[in-house]
Amino acid sequence: MMMRGAVLYGPRDVRFEKRDEPKIIKQTDAVIRISSACVCGSDLWPYRGIQPIEQPTPMGHEYCGIVEEVGRAVKSVKPGQFVIGSFFASDNTCPTCRIGYQSSCQHRELVGGAQAPFLRVPLADGTLVATRDVPPQDLIPSLLTLSDVMGTGWFAADAANVKPGSAVAVVGDGAVGLLGVLSAKQMGAERIIAMSRHASRQKLAREFGATDIVTERGDEGVARIKELTKGIGADSVLECVGTQESMMQAINSTRPGGYISYVGVPHGVSLDGEQLFFSHVHLHGGPAPVRRYLVRSQTTTRGASGPNPQRTSSERSENMKINIRVGGKVLTGNLSDNATARDFASVLPLKVSMNDLFGREKYGDLPKGLSEHGPRKTRYEVGDIAYWSPDHQFGVYYRQDGQSIPSPGIIPIAKIDAVADVFNVLGSVKEVTIELAK
Repeated sequence: MMMRGAVLYGPRDVRFEKRDEPKIIKQTDAVIRISSACVCGSDLWPYRGIQPIEQPTPMGHEYCGIVEEVGRAVKSVKPGQFVIGSFFASDNTCPTCRIGYQSSCQHRELVGGAQAPFLRVPLADGTLVATRDVPPQDLIPSLLTLSDVMGTGWFAADAANVKPGSAVAVVGDGAVGLLGVLSAKQMGAERIIAMSRHASRQKLAREFGATDIVTERGDEGVARIKELTKGIGADSVLECVGTQESMMQAINSTRPGGYISYVGVPHGVSLDGEQLFFSHVHLHGGPAPVRRYLVRSQTTTRGASGPNPQRTSSERSENMKINIRVGGKVLTGNLSDNATARDFASVLPLKVSMNDLFGREKYGDLPKGLSEHGPRKTRYEVGDIAYWSPDHQFGVYYRQDGQSIPSPGIIPIAKIDAVADVFNVLGSVKEVTIELAK
């Protein structure tokens, strides 16, 4: 069977031409029927001739749709489900994936060709995430953002260490920059400075949470940001463009000890080692591991993330459940509705060796640190599952001893349904498996 899809031949040369419908090549593949796809900002570099291409290239790496067919080895999705995928296919099981960097998976493949009726997705189990049901048509554009720009905006804020009360500057007012503003707002930033010269985008930035707009660039832009941040610069700066000018804008606008994320695909960017040495800034960037964040958003289609400011409460998790498997027994818990809990969900399934602490909790080590954007508390209840950030550990509380938790406190992750069963099941356990409930 034949279909038509968009193909980029060169600068400003896009053709809609016939090619074979995709089919299963490896048993880890899936074929999906595209419901929605879009143009990414990174597509504009080769389209404008700034980035050369060696051969005609099928376009489209932001996508969502309905599963049509799966290979025999695929277990996590099935035909008829609505799925969202990421622009890098990943197995989600290699050591790099397990620490949350699926976009650097040891077996990654770049996904392309989504601007067509059908798409073959390699490594489907690790790349595609299914929603609980097929969403209504008006929600699909918001869900589409999760395949790239929303996840990239969230990674930009996460990598820049945005915390409640932070002063944040966002360099770039494209889709990623605007969703970086939205993400910073959701993470609790107190001041969010959007660098924008476009009136329509300034309006969106304000609706998404920007407290200030800076139109100046270069030294004037740096001076304006410092004026808004007590003279020292922003705590966190999100670089969402990828040019030399935007990177220097970010570095010079960051306070000593501050954090810079860079998620704009770089073109002609070089950094002065001596300047970085004396600036005392932290740099963290790269292609966003959007698969890490898909787990947080995928299980319910209501309130999905997206450019609609009425849907800014996206990253919701109150309907998500987890199972704790102990031998032949299973405990079920409700995931808490906060960013830390959703980050915990992103590392599941997880097999953990548990140790006892004070005869009140079992604790285990996590493969990576979690977001610390959830509410902290110094008291616990039996059945609580919570995150202890200093040691990247989580605890399951099975006995109340009346003691408070030392500073900085714990962040709730989940609550076990059958509280009375916790001690009986966990009393002598050494190893548990934790997974998202089906």
